[in-house]
Amino acid sequence: MERFPALANTKILVLRHPSESTIIYDSCTQLGAIVHCVPAIKISPISTGLSQITPDLLHRIDVIIFTSKHSIQLIFDQPDLFKYLSDKTHVAVGPSTAETLIKNGIRKERILVPTEYNAEGLIRQFRPKLSKQRLLYPKSEAAGPYLTSMLKELSLIEIAIYRPDTIPIAIESRTQYDYVVITSSSISTSFFSQYPTHTEATIYVAMGEQTAESVRQFSSQVIVASPSTQAGVVSSILSTHSQKRPPL
Repeated sequence: MERFPALANTKILVLRHPSESTIIYDSCTQLGAIVHCVPAIKISPISTGLSQITPDLLHRIDVIIFTSKHSIQLIFDQPDLFKYLSDKTHVAVGPSTAETLIKNGIRKERILVPTEYNAEGLIRQFRPKLSKQRLLYPKSEAAGPYLTSMLKELSLIEIAIYRPDTIPIAIESRTQYDYVVITSSSISTSFFSQYPTHTEATIYVAMGEQTAESVRQFSSQVIVASPSTQAGVVSSILSTHSQKRPPL
């Protein structure tokens, strides 16, 4: 009996720029899926926040916490700061964030990555190590309160250095997607503000529990990618889809 690819003709919408979705796109298309990668937000720097990231501030910091590669790029795009950044300990929320640090010249041994690639895992694993450190958390203006609330009793400086602005999502509204991949709460807000109606046939794949909570405000059909990586998204789609498919 002829076997079809595991995701044959499955329609998947990934709400990220194609350059940020290569693993999902390549893996799922090889498995027969029809994948559309469309950005839902644009990153707008906040100049008043970035201007606070100075050599004087960095002199007083031991650890920098990064939950987004956008924060890394905006800070490291200021070449005069690198010599003040290179000797810090950097906490990266996941391997993609860590890889961005390495590409910007930070040595691997200066980077801590939790075994669970999300803010909750970061806190569980590293909060004891951070208790006596001076912390800097450069973040999105739309960042959720979880990380701040868990670190508020420590020596923490948090600075919003970018804003995720909603942009028009260029998809055909009549297309029925089997899966919609949402990687942040900001993307969730952008998507559902433009496409508030949905069907129970669509399953939303959230990267991280905080993103999932945002999606659950609009739909109960949510699965959380495990781990919170592009590969984890693919694995979670495959696992869910195998349960939906009728036996051959």
